[in-house]
Amino acid sequence: MSEFTWQDSYSVGVPELDDQHKVLIDLINQLETIEQDGGDMRAVMSKLDWYVKTHFSLEEDMMETAGYADLADHAAEHWEFEAWLKAAQSHMATAGIGNDILVQTVRERLKSWLKNHILVSDMAYKGKLGA
Repeated sequence: MSEFTWQDSYSVGVPELDDQHKVLIDLINQLETIEQDGGDMRAVMSKLDWYVKTHFSLEEDMMETAGYADLADHAAEHWEFEAWLKAAQSHMATAGIGNDILVQTVRERLKSWLKNHILVSDMAYKGKLGA
């Protein structure tokens, strides 16, 4: 499997948000390692929980401050992701840490989020939040 690496084309033009997006790429790579070699899924899920709480809040605050017109739709995407994460955490608690299907599902969801949310929805605010 190939490791994701940060590319300049992923930048939304706000260094703090870009740094947080890099955390997501790191989590995808950690999940690939866990899927191949085993490892602690709890640490990844804990970091993902932090990411969601920290990143979504900061991003939405910046959008509100900038008067970003599509804030409500963007926030709705965040809420959907948060609901998915809660379901995944619940599954992990009942199915166990080493559940290979869970690892693969979370990894694929994060890759999809990178491609469809960060590289599409987040790019819509590039240049509008003021770095």
